[in-house]
Amino acid sequence: MRRMRQVSERRFPQKKINAVDIGCADGSFMEAASANLEQIERMHGIDVPSRWLREDAIKRSGKLYLQDLQAGTGQVPLGIYHIATLWEVIEHIENAYEFLRNVGKMLEPQGMVLISTPNLTSLSRLVKGSRWVGISEKDHKYLFDRLSLAMLLERAGFCEIRIRSYYFPSIGERLDTANELMSLIPFGGMLYAEAKKKTEDKQFESIAAL
Repeated sequence: MRRMRQVSERRFPQKKINAVDIGCADGSFMEAASANLEQIERMHGIDVPSRWLREDAIKRSGKLYLQDLQAGTGQVPLGIYHIATLWEVIEHIENAYEFLRNVGKMLEPQGMVLISTPNLTSLSRLVKGSRWVGISEKDHKYLFDRLSLAMLLERAGFCEIRIRSYYFPSIGERLDTANELMSLIPFGGMLYAEAKKKTEDKQFESIAAL
């Protein structure tokens, strides 16, 4: 939630925002964000039926769309969201490229996507081996390091990509300060990425650079 607040204040100062939590599960992030972030005007959730989904809980905080974004955007509104969050979702996705392309369609021109996912090059993976959560979780399809996640985001239509790795759970501002300092060392257990939707000009520049 603090990551979302930082991005909201930096990218959309003094502006009401529309946000969507993709892979919203039990709606706990939607509830926390709606209750604590004054900038939020609308909070929506997107998910597919699963053992984690709690429709009634989600609908108390906002609107729920049941949609597999690998297949398309369905009834999800396009071009309206300032921020889309994917907290430990992307590693569960078979076709992450098409998934993120569709997320981009939902964002307004300056829209941002925020992603967390296990870090394939983390120290915890080296220590725990096959017991590491990224490997032991059977629902995970793919795992990422900084380079592969940045490449996926860029090719899916995002720019201004910033990726860090964190060592501690985000349970307080004190640990956030330590996380920020230690994120300079690229072996934390979790990756956190911010990326902006490309405008048409940015897309042209990217193609020209190739």
